[in-house]
Amino acid sequence: MEDTGRSGVVAGDVAAARAAAAIRRLLVAVGEDRDRPGQQETPARLAQASVETFAGLRQDPRDVLSTTFDEDHDEMFLVEDIPAREVRR
Repeated sequence: MEDTGRSGVVAGDVAAARAAAAIRRLLVAVGEDRDRPGQQETPARLAQASVETFAGLRQDPRDVLSTTFDEDHDEMFLVEDIPAREVRR
């Protein structure tokens, strides 16, 4: 469930908008022309990627890792090539 404030705006949307504004300022500070073709959507794309990447930082791992399955074998099950990201606090 997504957290909404009094305005009904999803908290992630607010975070993404604030991050995009900060990224725009950063790009200007390093001399980037924020109006050049291909650059207009960069702050929003990077902000959304950041919100998604850091979304789990406040999540309790026990909520995600509490599911187990009873299996009728005693061999290891291996799944390869699963994309994973890690962010440490």
